[in-house]
Amino acid sequence: MADRRNQRVEVTRHMLQDGLLRLLEDRAHYPDMAHITVTALCRESGVNRTTFYTHYSTPEDILDEISRDMAAEFVEKEKKKYPAGNQGTEAILTDLCRYLYANADKMKILIRFHRDDDVRKTFPHFMKDDSPISQLFRSQFDESEIPLAATFLTAESYALVKSWLVDDISKTPEEISALVLKISRINWLQPEGDPHAHNRTL
Repeated sequence: MADRRNQRVEVTRHMLQDGLLRLLEDRAHYPDMAHITVTALCRESGVNRTTFYTHYSTPEDILDEISRDMAAEFVEKEKKKYPAGNQGTEAILTDLCRYLYANADKMKILIRFHRDDDVRKTFPHFMKDDSPISQLFRSQFDESEIPLAATFLTAESYALVKSWLVDDISKTPEEISALVLKISRINWLQPEGDPHAHNRTL
């Protein structure tokens, strides 16, 4: 019974997420989040208002949820790809850029309709405690240093990703990954023993 209820909740979540994304793609009628009403969202999603308010307070909550879901999906993909957690900085960045590029439409909407601070807050979700990115950080930094290092890298990376996706800059995920490494010079995140480490020195 509980499983069936959870399935219904998941279906409702996805219906509302998809409905919100469709509305936000219609920039002529919905130029910003302020124009998205609960009534319009429920009508587009095929969900009644009572059900909406059971799970959310505002449409912005759904936008936040989309961000968190994307981060969780990426983390799970990386954990399956690198079960031993032995991937390097370049591999993680390349995978992340490929993921963002594959989900460029969603990312553009998140960037356009979220405040920059709200989108930047999403990036730490990619560094959950059990994620490969988190493992990489923990291998190089003290616990007290991790939040500061993550803040620094998040600010740099977000600004570059924003320009890349929103301005439709013609570069591949691999090129963007290499550029992030080059600009931020984060070679010091490279785990010891990485076969490519000698090619990327500070």
